[in-house]
Amino acid sequence: MLGTIELLHGLDMGTKEGFREKLFLEARTQEYRNFRDDALNIEWVEEVRAYKNQLDKQPITALTYSTFKLFSEQGSRVEYESLYFARRLRLNAYALLVLMDERPEDVASLEDIIWAICDEYTWCVPAHLANKTGDQLRYTIDLFAAETGWALSEIVELTKSKLAPEIIERVEREVTARILEPFMELRPMHWWETATNNWASVCASSIGACAIYWIEDNQILAPVLSRVVQVLRNYLSGFGEDGACTEGLSYWKYGFGFYVAFAELLRERTSGVVDLLQSEKVKSIALFQQHSYLYENFTISFSDGSLTSSFHAGLTSRLSERIGQVQIPDMKYRSRFGEDHCHRWIHAARNIFWVKPEGNKSADSTLAPSSCYWKDAEWFVTRSQVQGHTAVFVVKSGHNDEHHNHNDVGSFILHLDGETFLVDAGAGEYTKDYFSSRRYEFAVAGSQGHSVPIICGQYQQAGREYRGEVIQAEFGEHTDRFVIELSDAYQVDSLLECRRTYQYERASGVLNCTDEYKLAEPCSDVRSRFVSFLQPVEIATGKLLLRGERHSVLVQYHALTCTHMWSVTEYIDHHHDVRTLYMLDVMPRDMKNETTEGTEFKVEVSFTPLWEHEGSRYE
Repeated sequence: MLGTIELLHGLDMGTKEGFREKLFLEARTQEYRNFRDDALNIEWVEEVRAYKNQLDKQPITALTYSTFKLFSEQGSRVEYESLYFARRLRLNAYALLVLMDERPEDVASLEDIIWAICDEYTWCVPAHLANKTGDQLRYTIDLFAAETGWALSEIVELTKSKLAPEIIERVEREVTARILEPFMELRPMHWWETATNNWASVCASSIGACAIYWIEDNQILAPVLSRVVQVLRNYLSGFGEDGACTEGLSYWKYGFGFYVAFAELLRERTSGVVDLLQSEKVKSIALFQQHSYLYENFTISFSDGSLTSSFHAGLTSRLSERIGQVQIPDMKYRSRFGEDHCHRWIHAARNIFWVKPEGNKSADSTLAPSSCYWKDAEWFVTRSQVQGHTAVFVVKSGHNDEHHNHNDVGSFILHLDGETFLVDAGAGEYTKDYFSSRRYEFAVAGSQGHSVPIICGQYQQAGREYRGEVIQAEFGEHTDRFVIELSDAYQVDSLLECRRTYQYERASGVLNCTDEYKLAEPCSDVRSRFVSFLQPVEIATGKLLLRGERHSVLVQYHALTCTHMWSVTEYIDHHHDVRTLYMLDVMPRDMKNETTEGTEFKVEVSFTPLWEHEGSRYE
């Protein structure tokens, strides 16, 4: 990426041609008024207006100290953050209303919420302020402080002709004191400056945007942006050349969305001289979203991913415009205003101003058959059409020190027409314990809550050294195969080999899973675990049924050599809802199949889709 001198050259070019009126031009001009009432956008715009009716009747929420300290005392985030983010929703709504409708009463409401946010003792959330005191509470730059700085800076710039001068002056002072000066001071780097995850992108992109909006002197601005660009280089290094985001699609939208929004601001500031979207790696990252959808809005949910996810129409439209091959999903799955519980201005604004009627026609909601192997991430995806239905199989190898890591080497998903039968549960509730040494006690983060083996009573361990080895990843004409050696994911002294083979038949949607174990000596507890939101129902010896609302899956194993048991656990998901996981364990009846090299045995399980009426024969 670019250094200070190259950035300064770009900034000089921008200065010569004028830059401020070109920043986020789409939100400034009369042009957007011509398409805001287009069929693609009218529903979204009306959602914003609907929030006005609610917010006009509600006072601005207070952020009390008693609520602030709940995280340190009880480990719970939701009480304070729900109030904090309610203010950001209010900010977004009134800012967009002022831009769209220009009513004086909305301007007054926007000024009030800006003033209230400037009054906040800290723009950080308590979960990100552990062991910080005094000025550190006020001037630490976390994700949400940085986002707040960008939001206020951009909103003031777009609406300044309508705002009172003291509002503008106060935002400039607060953003400078809380965001720009802590970044520009001679002091140790912030930890996220060397990170390779979404923190690096969100914090650096937000600081860069604040600098672009407030710093006019190119000699001061260029070194700030050079430092920002270096952090963004670190962020991109967290992706392999395949472009896969191991944090999951939600974090791709988050971190990469901020990267793209900043890249476009920088391109505008430099009159096109500096363009951070023009690299092969960025293009690969841009293609990640379209391979992450299983069916409709169901997504790959590895790590702290989501089971379903809408897409940011603004981000996707801009990527489609700037980078070839980026596909736009069916617009009925676009994110709605207010859907993001953190209420990020950067996404909300671009979801209206970056979406234009031309070139954004809704796609067919039925995703075409496809196969994808992200070699660096070691994710394997195959989607096929079976008797007019969509079947999707997804499996991962990787290691157990990924961003938002779960101990999940070998975890897989089997999805049929909008129903997930074998599930990776994705993110749990974000609490203090969830991000502590107790993380893997939670079923959704530990291997006990994933469809992976339990060996000699032991779960997988956390750490980069605990990983899988991909032996085969092959898409055949009729059959796809994915083979992993799992033994290095466990800390079991007697384990010599644990090889898992997935064989997926495209024409039928049948998935065969074979676990081959080799131990130096017998042990009493080896299980091949399979996880579902559906309760297994035994219908015959060696046969169980997972009954969905529409389809079913027949689970079969060799009853002469294996047996089964199942257990149940509850967990709280990322949206604070209680959910139930059913763990089906298939295990050998006798592990005394001794050879000269140790004890060897295998567990074979098949999963057969039963489409609609086909499942009735087992009722």
